[in-house]
Parts: sequence; C-alpha cells; structure tokens
Amino acid sequence: PPTTSNGWSLNSATIINFSNTTSQVGTVKTATVEGKTAVMANSSGSGSKWHGPSLKYTLSTPAQNASLSWHHLAYATGTSQLGNFHVELISSTGVNLASVGFYRLSKGSKNATIALYVHGKQKKTISFTMDKTNVYCGTKGGHSSIEKFEGTITFRIGSKVYTYTDSAITSLTVGQVNFYFASWSTAAKLAVNALYSATVVSHVVEKYSKVPNKFQSGDVITVDCGAGTVSLNGVEQAGLGALGNDYETFTLHPGANNIAFTCSDWASADPTYKVKYREAFI
Repeated sequence: PPTTSNGWSLNSATIINFSNTTSQVGTVKTATVEGKTAVMANSSGSGSKWHGPSLKYTLSTPAQNASLSWHHLAYATGTSQLGNFHVELISSTGVNLASVGFYRLSKGSKNATIALYVHGKQKKTISFTMDKTNVYCGTKGGHSSIEKFEGTITFRIGSKVYTYTDSAITSLTVGQVNFYFASWSTAAKLAVNALYSATVVSHVVEKYSKVPNKFQSGDVITVDCGAGTVSLNGVEQAGLGALGNDYETFTLHPGANNIAFTCSDWASADPTYKVKYREAFI
C-alpha cells in the first residue's frame, strides 16, 4: 500500500473542502485488515470538522492523460461511527481535476454518501449503506478508479461508470494524487477506513488504436460470464469486452467439458489462468 517510505508525502495534499473545513493532521500506519496489508490512520489529531492524515504522491512528470485505480475498505459497525475516505486527482498547478469522497456524516443509521467532483464542482451524489459487505467500499467491492483523458473525467465506482466533460481542464496536467483518511469532530471513527493499494498510470495518447499490450505485470483480468462483465484489477472495464462475446450464454454441460485458453504470440510469458464454476440443480 502507499506509505511515506515508498514516495508518498504526509499531510501536504491539496484537498477540496466540500462544504466543511478539512484539517490534515495525524499519522498513518500499516496493518493487516481482512488478511491483507493496508495503510490507515494511526492518529487523526483533533478538529471541529473533518480532520485526519493524508497521503500525497507527486508525479515525476505531469501527465496530460492519466488514471488512478485503488482498492480500499471502509465500513461502520455502529450508527454513531462517522468518517470519510477521499481521493483526488490534482493538476500540476494545484487545481482540483476530479475527486470522490466516501463519507458518513449523520448518526442514527449506517447511511452514507459518495460524492463525485470535477474541477472542484460536485457532479453527483450516491446514497448507500456503509456496512461491512457494501459493494462500494465494503468487502464485496472497494475497487474504483478515476481517469482523465483531455477534458473528460471517468469515474468507475461500484461497477458503475460516470463520465463528465469540462473543457476548462483539457490542457491541465495531472501532477499529484491524494488520499485522505478523515474523522469527524469528536465522533467515533469508522470501524475500518483503510487503503490496500493504488496505481497511477500516465497515458501518452488520448485513445488506443492497435496497441499490442495495455497491461502490466501482475494485472488481473476477470471475466464474469454470469454478469457479462470484464474487470481489470477489480474495476469493471467495458472496453475490454470484445463485441460479439456472449458471456451470459457460456455454460458448462453435464459430464466432461473441454476449455482452452490462448494468449498472443508476442506475450513474453504465458498468463496464469484460473476458472471458477458453480454447480446448479433444478
């Protein structure tokens, strides 16, 4: 996970203030969460509104087009627990390009909100229940991404895709990415508010055309035949599904089934393949 020992800076991020003041204070730590190593707040300092530590990564070369994907886990086990997990793409001149916040600000239930911002302006809110198994930032989800291509921002949140265009950011370059682990005033903290991993990719073109390989070593491609979806590192990618692939009709028949896998001849090493199937009875 991102830490201060691998190039990330503590408490120096550019954070959009939402409708409430934010304070970057405290420290982070790594710990094992649900069997995997994650980074989270170690201490959150104090404040009357949002307060807690942030992590900032500055790109060595600002990128005209870039994407940030991450895997995080955040949930409440009690109705008095409040908190915020916030992610930002910031320009090399300090302008908010895009951001998303997963937060709980009201006691009495586990209701929470996801807020999407482009160029510092709120574009959409999504209401959900921030329990442990929620599909946005719980154990059944947590894989998300933000992409900037010229003046277009694309959010992939909870298997949904949200796209917005703002010509004012077309010429701006991505200079930093930020994560913010916030607590609210003196309220109890979220039971878990942790970041497992983050990947920043600089794209030197606006679109791909006949590119042999867009993947990196360690990438995981998942094809869900039941849902008809293709995901890259847990984030659904509609562009990876070739036209004419009828995944939903792919089924196994009683008895022996022969399934073959192939990869491109230019691949330097064969991928590792795994198949999971579910038996069904009528």
